[in-house]
Amino acid sequence: MRVKGFGKKKFLKLSAHLALSGPTTLKMEKVPAPPVAGKRGTGHEPMTSIG
Repeated sequence: MRVKGFGKKKFLKLSAHLALSGPTTLKMEKVPAPPVAGKRGTGHEPMTSIG
């Protein structure tokens, strides 16, 4: 996992103080899929050509 502002040099400097084994605290959340365009009204009218 990448963390902004935490690069390889900082990791190497702090690696003696970091635990890389054991259970994780990462929680996975299910995100509902966005609605498919065109199934129901999207609130936008289709563009029509003039002329």
